[in-house]
Amino acid sequence: MSNLELCTQVLFKKYGDEFPWLNYGDLTNIIKKFADDPIYQINNGELTVEKVKIIHTKVYPVIEKIERIKSFRNLDDEENEKSVEKVNLEPTIPKRDLEEIVPTINYKTYHVLIDSKDRNKDRWSKNNPFQFSLGPSSVNLSSSDQPNTVYRSFSDVHSVTIKKIIIPYTDISLPYLLLTVNELGSNISGTNDTMNNSFGHLTNPVIMGNYAHFVYNENFESVVQTGQESHMTKIFSPRIELSKLTFNIKKPDGSIVDFDNDDSVVIELQITCLRKELENTMLIRRS
Repeated sequence: MSNLELCTQVLFKKYGDEFPWLNYGDLTNIIKKFADDPIYQINNGELTVEKVKIIHTKVYPVIEKIERIKSFRNLDDEENEKSVEKVNLEPTIPKRDLEEIVPTINYKTYHVLIDSKDRNKDRWSKNNPFQFSLGPSSVNLSSSDQPNTVYRSFSDVHSVTIKKIIIPYTDISLPYLLLTVNELGSNISGTNDTMNNSFGHLTNPVIMGNYAHFVYNENFESVVQTGQESHMTKIFSPRIELSKLTFNIKKPDGSIVDFDNDDSVVIELQITCLRKELENTMLIRRS
């Protein structure tokens, strides 16, 4: 991993809560543009704590300035929206009724169960890795020859949690396995690139018959109310859209686990999406 990538990871964790609009790619570009001092070039030599602090002093004022600009724009947008609402709505809807209409932000959680045996075997010959699309795979939903899929995509995704993973039992003597979900990116920080590119790790399975069960006790409240994350939950800021999911189960050295059979690999996900609603349920009748 380059010094630039390592520095970006460190500062992204530091800035994440304070600037929720900041994404990893933008921070990388800001660091490259504003911290590429000839004396403190990021990729020269070892990335020390002192060098990260110096880069922070160069980058942080830039991000603060962007934050101020965004705040001013948001205020302008709110004022413009209020002006439009006043012109368009006041003549037709009584003021008393307008005050009762309060937009609220809620979360809806979807539970998705994926079984590798339903994959498109022409494209994914083995049960690891495998991929599923999210959303109709053809216009004709009643078609009997279309591949199996999850018949909906997900937008405004706030978080994704892996609730359970079931794999064919293997007697490979390894301390842990790693799960990679290409579309979700990294979710853990480790001591090598394979860990840093993984969503989570698999340990302490419960063996039931020919399968190993890995269960993760996550709950809805911890994700959406406190922002709590574990190594199997990732919160997205900004929110994302999911139209496919690609799963890889790897050994610690990064190689793909070969289960030597085509038994099911089952993954249960909890996908939490943002949705806006109106608190009131009144019916406005126009004369």
